[in-house]
Amino acid sequence: KMTKGDQLILACAGSGKSVLLIAKCFKAAQMNPDKKFLITCFNRNLQSLYTWFIERAGLKERNVECLTYDSLCKSLLEKNKLFLPSGINAIEKRRKSAARGLESGHIPNRYYGILIDEVQMFQPEWYKFCFNLLENKESGDHIFVICGDKTQEIKQRQRHGKAPWNVGEGYTTYRGGNKSIRIEKNFRNCIEINEFINRFAQNASTLIKKYNPSEEFDPDLFLRGQAFRHGKGVFIEQFSGNAVEEARRVITAVKRIHDEESIPYDEIGIAMYNRQFKPIKYYLESALIHE
Repeated sequence: KMTKGDQLILACAGSGKSVLLIAKCFKAAQMNPDKKFLITCFNRNLQSLYTWFIERAGLKERNVECLTYDSLCKSLLEKNKLFLPSGINAIEKRRKSAARGLESGHIPNRYYGILIDEVQMFQPEWYKFCFNLLENKESGDHIFVICGDKTQEIKQRQRHGKAPWNVGEGYTTYRGGNKSIRIEKNFRNCIEINEFINRFAQNASTLIKKYNPSEEFDPDLFLRGQAFRHGKGVFIEQFSGNAVEEARRVITAVKRIHDEESIPYDEIGIAMYNRQFKPIKYYLESALIHE
């Protein structure tokens, strides 16, 4: 269903939308080696992942680049030797400066394909800026794909015509044909984890309504999607001991998951209640050294 022209992809977390996005980009880039392609997003961690994919595919020095939106603005200003704001509120000033540069014709750079991830994080002005960087934007001879999470907030903004891509006349409405694709299947969560999330959402809703009866609470806020495979699910492990013992058990669990379940280390996450709480990091690093 992913063709030329403009498309909107909204999906739950774990649906593989980012993998679809970069696979489409690579295929199009290889079929059009003389054209330039851009992947842009909001989060630097996601940009780093995309850049790693691009380098592994050997396309970085050819015709595919990935930049966060703010890096894109900065890069275009630098390439065209335009004034690069610095100091207080530099990022916001660069966004406005890049928009003025594009509108005035001082930024001639164009891309045959532009793919936006995390579009739910974009402002309408950013969306318009990216669309106007397109080569052949008036015709269907280009690739413009916007991709984002199917959050409750996006649903509400869509309902009121305030989604990032609802920018008025002259821009795509994403209605009809294959212009709008929704992905509900979750490849990350197992059925048991989804059931856990459902119970959590139900209990949270009950507690919230106890103190605020009029509060609206939508479980879709958790983007769980439709799980289709069984797994071990969620379980609680209790122990007696201090923070040192806790850290040791965490590291032991990570090693077991890696060694016995054949899960790569970079696909294992440790959730901490406060990432800024330095003693936790200290104990984990100490446990890692000893293990």
